[in-house]
Amino acid sequence: MLERRSGWPSAHRRAAPAAAIALACALALAGACELREGERFGRAGAAAGVLRVHVPVSVVEWDPPRAADELERAVARQLFATLLDADGQPQLARAVTVGADGHTVVVELAGGARYSDGVPVDADAVIWSWRRALWRSTGTTDLEPFAAIADGRALAEGRLLRVARTTVGHSAPFASVGEAPDEAPPLDLPAGTMVRVLDSNERRPCCGGSVALRREPDAGEALGALNAADVGTVIGARTVAGRTFLLLRASSGASGWAEDRLLAVQVPPASLLRVVDRSDGSAALRVGPEDDAPVRQTLADDDVVEVLGGTEGWADAVDLRTGHLGFVPRRALEPLRGEQQWLRVEPVDEGARATSRSWVALRDLAFDASALGARATDAGTIAIACEGDAAAVLAALAHPALAPVPPHVIAAHGRAWTEPATIVTTGPFVPTVATPDRLTLVRSETALERPRVRLHRVELVVIPDAIAALHLYRAGELEVLLSLPGDLAPTLARASDHVAGPAGGGLVSPEVTGLSITRLDLRDVAVAAP
Repeated sequence: MLERRSGWPSAHRRAAPAAAIALACALALAGACELREGERFGRAGAAAGVLRVHVPVSVVEWDPPRAADELERAVARQLFATLLDADGQPQLARAVTVGADGHTVVVELAGGARYSDGVPVDADAVIWSWRRALWRSTGTTDLEPFAAIADGRALAEGRLLRVARTTVGHSAPFASVGEAPDEAPPLDLPAGTMVRVLDSNERRPCCGGSVALRREPDAGEALGALNAADVGTVIGARTVAGRTFLLLRASSGASGWAEDRLLAVQVPPASLLRVVDRSDGSAALRVGPEDDAPVRQTLADDDVVEVLGGTEGWADAVDLRTGHLGFVPRRALEPLRGEQQWLRVEPVDEGARATSRSWVALRDLAFDASALGARATDAGTIAIACEGDAAAVLAALAHPALAPVPPHVIAAHGRAWTEPATIVTTGPFVPTVATPDRLTLVRSETALERPRVRLHRVELVVIPDAIAALHLYRAGELEVLLSLPGDLAPTLARASDHVAGPAGGGLVSPEVTGLSITRLDLRDVAVAAP
């Protein structure tokens, strides 16, 4: 992956001093102003099977769930096929069946679906990819598609957790390290119990801005404030004239009273732990849960890992910084904060009965993405329980966040699995050259959709200056401009190579067929020699 930096295409950088750039811009402006209705603006310069597209910034993220904007998601769709496309047509799926009740979907995978290293794409890999997208360590930018799958939204919000070790729930939380008050009969929660989060002992401002923390409820001077970026721990409560006030200790150090209606519940993340280097070699990710297992990655003091499971002495974890998976001795891990964090929960199988609700220490709970309502029924079949209408699930299956990624490669390389030397894809293209100035994609030889690929090379050329890009298009060195300079868009709309689209549309050479600049899907796109 690349850092997001701007730059000229390398082929032009050395030959484009400031004076030449100024002249090029002037020529582009003059050409646009002299354009007659129906006249072609760009010069013919295409090569058969090669598509050169202007992009304003580098595409730095190819991991499908981590793609942060529409351009990155468009590129991710070329590298990684989804089960269905945006029109509901199969890509990696062979068939999709909606149950008679409208609340279940069964997906049958295409028999020939394989990663580019030849490993089959099976149902277990798909389910693993979806669960990985829900891990906090993955950094998925858009979890909304998971809301279509049963329990997907609750998992995405951290409100569906598993009891990691048998514990006792209490009637009220206690803010600091120690035991909760024993005002009601305790509720026994066996390990493995799935619970929904109803409340926590942490608050943040509900509507942005800051909330004053006062010496007394609804009165007295302000001792500080709970700001938008702060989290306050509840250390007391009082009711005054029917209004509830909470005594908070903010993460900034300020303490005081604030009215509950001005605050929102903050659900602390489960399963995130801090690494402590105890100078005994335990601060390391190992390939197996043994002290003599090979080290996959050395961990530094204060690194943060997400625990996915494991045994009493070992945690199956993923490093937040690198994405590497492995095993860490539990003696090397401790909570992120010294303040005790509590969640009010109810067991999922007990419904919403108030008698089953209880406060539990966060340390006894864990995030478990296997609660997602999707499972592999055999190697080629996935059963999905819908949260609502099945149509929402079908739409979600086209989102890059649900594109299958290679578990075996991610386990070996962590976040570096998307580097050109190690990346394994399922889509119609694979990356070969990646610099801050240019990303080159070539046709995949293993993709299920290979018959639809008519291009043998695609170059995404990074040019931050829109006028400079316009000049290169006019000179025949680009086939596609996805957007136009705002002040020239009305004039360029006269051109025969103008295509309609948002914000004034773009320019596409007549030699290019089958391309939509709004979707930027390269399947079925062709470029003929002029």
